Amino acid sequence: MVSFFDSRYESTFNEIATTNTLNQVNGRLMSHSQPQTTYTPTNDLSNTILSQHIIPPKTRMFLIRRTFLLIVTFDAIFMVLLWIIYNQIRNITIDEAFKKEVINYSIKSSLFDVVGLSGMRFIILMIPYAILRWSHWIFVAFTTLSSTGFILAKTCVFTIDETNKSATNYIILIASFILAWVEIWFFDYRVIPHERRLREALNHGERRQLIHSYGSGSISPNSLLLNHHHHHHTAITPNEQHQSFYSPLYSVDGSDTEDTRHEPLRAVHSDSNVSRSLLATSTSYLDDDKIDDYQNQANDTINEIWKIYKDENSWCNELKSRDGLDTVVSKTFPKWGKVFRLTGTVAAPRSLIVEMLFEQQDDIPKWNQSVIDCQILQVINSDLYISYQLTGEQAQGFITKRDFVNLTARRCIDGATILAAQACLHPRMPPKDTCVRAENGPTAYIIEKIDETTCKFTWLLNVNLKGWIPQYIINSALAGVQLGLVEALRKYISKTVDVTSSYSSSPGDHTI
Repeated sequence: MVSFFDSRYESTFNEIATTNTLNQVNGRLMSHSQPQTTYTPTNDLSNTILSQHIIPPKTRMFLIRRTFLLIVTFDAIFMVLLWIIYNQIRNITIDEAFKKEVINYSIKSSLFDVVGLSGMRFIILMIPYAILRWSHWIFVAFTTLSSTGFILAKTCVFTIDETNKSATNYIILIASFILAWVEIWFFDYRVIPHERRLREALNHGERRQLIHSYGSGSISPNSLLLNHHHHHHTAITPNEQHQSFYSPLYSVDGSDTEDTRHEPLRAVHSDSNVSRSLLATSTSYLDDDKIDDYQNQANDTINEIWKIYKDENSWCNELKSRDGLDTVVSKTFPKWGKVFRLTGTVAAPRSLIVEMLFEQQDDIPKWNQSVIDCQILQVINSDLYISYQLTGEQAQGFITKRDFVNLTARRCIDGATILAAQACLHPRMPPKDTCVRAENGPTAYIIEKIDETTCKFTWLLNVNLKGWIPQYIINSALAGVQLGLVEALRKYISKTVDVTSSYSSSPGDHTI
């Protein structure tokens, strides 16, 4: 009996201890929602996206819906303006036109019914989509089909006065027809998919605790960070004292082994030998003309990058790390569009940084969590190869997976090592249906030696992500990705140096 009560007492004690531990962990996680002293790019990026897009549909209107309602409002105002211009061309005052086309209305001679048709669309669409916040397509389908039928019927019976022929008669009919179809196209292909995606992000099981926090007036940035760093978050009922449990995120599709990012750091050094030997052996089956084309493209890319790098005028601030050490600025160039430039310092020898970013390109997914896959497709020579890179979702899923095929080159100019990349085509990696093929313009890492253990690190990024994405989301995402990469690079170098030093100082570690 004593043994039985002791075991019961021990079990109860363990349950109480476990509950207290979970409560303490939860309390610490909630405390992280206060301002941080160190920079975490995911926090700023997630808060930016949430504040602009992921908002409960009952409190504020989605941005894409406001755009649709602006189109509907423009439809009504534009048709009234056209009708006034039409009567001015005919030298008829508004009073006379109102008596002739409204009071003495005839479908054969009046164009005011087309204006009334736009007003009908405005009223019918504003009530369900602006006031009631409904999302069904039936209302915009009704207005478009009814407008189309009426305009087709009117076109068959409408007669134009021989003495007042003008292009305005036709413009009013054609404009009303086009605007009606623009509204249904925008609502069906833009509003519905975009809002469905936002609601799924809000209502998905792994974000329920985040929604609860939002409703209470506070959002914990670290809850976003935990979700981003390979955890599912499941909220338990309030009766369980807000305990939270985390389970591992699913593996990448097609992966039959563990994530290589969790491998021991010593495995990285074994891979680097493979990369160096691969770069030392150029591809033999490329003809000379093709090799010359690749080399000329690489030279042109290097020249463009050097011009952009030396340009110091009119760069605009985009984002800065909390400690102020890393800054992202941008500038629009007529030939390439927007170019982002990150500037910071990395405490590592230049040779180590170049080795990690150029010779060990296959190992980038091990330390950069925004990259899913990275591989060298074809080697031209030791300083030039074609690479493939697959990136994961960014900006809380608003930017889906993107893959890149780049011509990657290494050059040294005025003491600076340039690792340049630009989009190219390769038969081994055609575009896939599972992700969007994005294209890099002149893009490069530029590493300059400050002293034996510190380098200036610059990243010029010019990319066309393709797809329909608002520009401010792209700006926030790309700036956050840049700051995230340099921070991940620092952490990985720090861990690699620590492990390497401990490995070399412990002879017992060499034996298996």
